[in-house]
Amino acid sequence: MSLQVYGGIHVSGRQIQRVVSKVGPDIVSFSQHRDPQKTGAIPVMYISYDGTGVPMKSTETQGRKGKREEQAKTREVKLGCVFTQHVRDEEGYPLRDTQSTTYVASFNRAGEFGTLIRDEARLRGLGQAEQVVVLGDGAEWIWNVARVNFAGATQILDFYHGCEHLYDLSCILFTDAETIKSKAERWKKVMKENGTWIRQLNAVFCTNHLGQKELQKSLDAPSGCACVFLQPFASKAFAQKSHV
Repeated sequence: MSLQVYGGIHVSGRQIQRVVSKVGPDIVSFSQHRDPQKTGAIPVMYISYDGTGVPMKSTETQGRKGKREEQAKTREVKLGCVFTQHVRDEEGYPLRDTQSTTYVASFNRAGEFGTLIRDEARLRGLGQAEQVVVLGDGAEWIWNVARVNFAGATQILDFYHGCEHLYDLSCILFTDAETIKSKAERWKKVMKENGTWIRQLNAVFCTNHLGQKELQKSLDAPSGCACVFLQPFASKAFAQKSHV
């Protein structure tokens, strides 16, 4: 679809399947046996990964339960990438190094995938990186993989999902639909203008750690709202106040 939209090139799904079946084994072999990349100091190495369900034949999902107890129709594939950054643009924003992105993909569970993406980062020069950044959408398994495989890395929630969490937070704090929308939009604007991303969220919302009145006071302060998000862990909402 993207090739057609952006390049005017139509490639059928069947053709993609044939190409993948032909070159896939060679790519796997190359990825597993290539030598580590020779590199100097790397200012910042970025590691990003996510998972999504892909439709499968019934023979591929036998014994796997779906969301409604019937046999699953999809399996989760995890895709990760590693890339580097050496320079910034005129406005100070980081620029991805040209042709620095490599990819890994797997149907394995999160723990096994973590080893796979760590090995890829190691081959790319993880030991030479001055700073390691893990980009994610806020899913618990993503941060767990980061903690196990990239200890000390900066964890950044992407802006899109950060905005989703801000809206969820507004829904908890307010009941009026117009207020919910206006507050969420205001916080999104402050977050973007301040260039502030995410901190690990570890204080339980509406407890002695951070009461609702304290949180609202923080959000209304000029420096307060840019770092407040919600991140679901199981069925609970977690939040933390952080000043820019």
